Amino acid sequence: MGLSDFLFSDPVTKLTKTNLDCLVRRSELVAANLANADTPNYKAVDLDFKRILENTVKADQVVRMANSGNMQQNGAALSGPTEMIYTTKTENMRMDGNTVNMEDELLKSAEIQMMYELALTFLKKRGGLVMEVVKNSRV
Repeated sequence: MGLSDFLFSDPVTKLTKTNLDCLVRRSELVAANLANADTPNYKAVDLDFKRILENTVKADQVVRMANSGNMQQNGAALSGPTEMIYTTKTENMRMDGNTVNMEDELLKSAEIQMMYELALTFLKKRGGLVMEVVKNSRV
């Protein structure tokens, strides 16, 4: 395993990248929900974050098994996670058919921001550890 593989191909980095990608996409969906808060018949949407991460973990396991010679690589199984968007609960539907709940969307937005900052902090700390290893190694 080379340095490039260590830095960018390990499961933790892949999951963190998927996490950040999902947070960005979810932020876009929340922004669209907020922008359409007054649009009649608009249905609020969200991202199935849990299923995306589960699929990422499964795909990574398939790759590791294939690389270890335990099975043949299957191109379809190795493709990245697919976007999973769903319509949120309709119990908050207003008379005009709109399901956007401003309070819920603002809470999601704050949650996304905190999770994004946490993931970036994790990557910075991990990068610092890798830099220490590189500085202290005698190649």
